[in-house]
Amino acid sequence: MFSLQQPRHTSTLLIGYAQTVNPVKSPSDLLAWSTPTSGAIWRTSGIGIDTYDQGWMNSVTDPLARFNQFSLPGLQAAVQFAAAHGKQFAVCEWGVGENGDNLVFVQQMAAFLASCPAPVVYHGYYDVADFDLQNSPQAVAAFITAFGRG
Repeated sequence: MFSLQQPRHTSTLLIGYAQTVNPVKSPSDLLAWSTPTSGAIWRTSGIGIDTYDQGWMNSVTDPLARFNQFSLPGLQAAVQFAAAHGKQFAVCEWGVGENGDNLVFVQQMAAFLASCPAPVVYHGYYDVADFDLQNSPQAVAAFITAFGRG
């Protein structure tokens, strides 16, 4: 699995894309394009997005309302884009942390992933720094309930 984050400049993207795709030898390898735009899906086999429960979202105190306002619209747009273009879908990174131990975010991510109209090829929890699950026991319990211990 290879994942590209969309840079600000197309020339940087083209160089990164070529350096990533050229070594891919097997058609079973997945190349996910993170942050999709209609003109930039090229030869990818998947569309990916990142989403987090970030501190700048804390003006919305209800965890479900925060997920619905800030994360769900982007997830829906990315998965609809993937489905419309016959691509697999990935959540390259997601996580909780900056707004505390948010089990609702984990539950909502699990529900979203289970009901996607495009095939979900993978999702990756960003278990680093502020998003470390070790500091979020309720989120850990929700994660294990939804996805197992991995």
